Amino acid sequence: VGGGGFYGGGGNAEDEPADVGGKYEKEEEEQPSGSQAKGKAKGKAKAESAVARKAREQMEKMRAEREEREKFEAEQRRLIEEEEKRIREEEEALEAARAKKREARQAKIAQQKADGTYMTKADKARERRAAELRAQFGFSLGGGDDEDEEDKSKKKGGLVIPNKKKKKPQKNQETDESAPQAEQEQAP
Repeated sequence: VGGGGFYGGGGNAEDEPADVGGKYEKEEEEQPSGSQAKGKAKGKAKAESAVARKAREQMEKMRAEREEREKFEAEQRRLIEEEEKRIREEEEALEAARAKKREARQAKIAQQKADGTYMTKADKARERRAAELRAQFGFSLGGGDDEDEEDKSKKKGGLVIPNKKKKKPQKNQETDESAPQAEQEQAP
């Protein structure tokens, strides 16, 4: 465990040869103390074995790869966060546009309800169907149009169904009916 040199200087007394002529003492004086020895060992460039050099290079390579991978992953995380932020902002903009459009539609419906002109989709379909049926069968909603009155008079006069039975004229009814007509003609 630790010696003071090649010939001894720190171990068992049995291992140390006898001091002959003070030769060992001079070598011990030349050797530096513990802290000085460490400094000199660092100063010396020790030849590195091939196995140690290969292991060191492999460790450095692994460390460089790990650092590069960490940088790459950090960059990827940053890009992903930016993309998610961009997508989130686009969705918020779309939602704001939808909300604005919804508000405008609700305001329009409220105005139509206030005016009394609001119709649902089913109401519009019902009205459209009714208009088609009126057009198909020749009915109109307007009352008092001159064209409508002419159309009605043509329809009334156009259909004549002859009676198969001939009526016998009754004399009493004709004289009763003709008498008031004669009075009306004389009165004006």
